[in-house]
Amino acid sequence: MNEQIRIQHIARVGAVNSSETEEEHRRYQLALDMSARGSFLMEADQHYIDQGIDRPMCCGVWLDWEPSDPGAIVIEDGGVA
Repeated sequence: MNEQIRIQHIARVGAVNSSETEEEHRRYQLALDMSARGSFLMEADQHYIDQGIDRPMCCGVWLDWEPSDPGAIVIEDGGVA
């Protein structure tokens, strides 16, 4: 069970990091915050370090994240125009 929770936590961190818009980033960050497990916070950093990713991060979430298209207009259904 603990391994399944860890995998879900890493997946939520990945969703935050791969989000493309500010709205999407906030939504995934909120889901992560609501489900965060203290024992997996440092493991999320280690997950990326083990992959050779050298970015500023906290609990696996990249601190230098930026939207892929900062000028994108987010439409009501969550899509991007």
